[in-house]
Amino acid sequence: MDWKRIWPFETRAEAIERAVSEEVNKREQSYTQKMVEQQVQNAEDGLVSDAISTLEIAAGFWSRAFAAAVIEPIDHPLCRALTPQIMAIIGRTLIREGELCLLIEVMNGNALITPASGWDVFGAYDRRDWRYRLTLQGPDKDRTRKTTIDGDMVIHAMYGVDNKNPFRGCSPLSYIRKDYPTTGVLKPMFGK
Repeated sequence: MDWKRIWPFETRAEAIERAVSEEVNKREQSYTQKMVEQQVQNAEDGLVSDAISTLEIAAGFWSRAFAAAVIEPIDHPLCRALTPQIMAIIGRTLIREGELCLLIEVMNGNALITPASGWDVFGAYDRRDWRYRLTLQGPDKDRTRKTTIDGDMVIHAMYGVDNKNPFRGCSPLSYIRKDYPTTGVLKPMFGK
């Protein structure tokens, strides 16, 4: 009879061996888990950068397409004010943000169009009754027009309008956030 070991007890050496074996298994699982998590993170980072790249390619394409547009009638002051630069801004912003407001001002018979950096829309369901409060960004300061502006003095370009919010445009990526909220791959882009 082995007096050093009586079942179910272990010898000290067996207890140490078992404890070491369990610790090694835990570390191997922890290491494996960390490696798997890192691989998943690398893959997600690649997908996020691919999504951003695709968005920027589309935005550039729309920007160039809008800039190349011929706005008619050419002799109308408003059409002349829709320069290729303004049209490029509209195209890029529609893809990246889903909407853009531009203020139309008439000075000495010429129209001037200024993109707004922010806006609030007021009014009933009929778009003809909408009024706007616009923020115009300058190099030194921005200016918010305190008085509301009639809708006929504002170009409100929208992409992907949702019937629940007909006064807001939706960019292509905002649909991913709205329609697929559990998509873990793009959550870091929309976490802010």
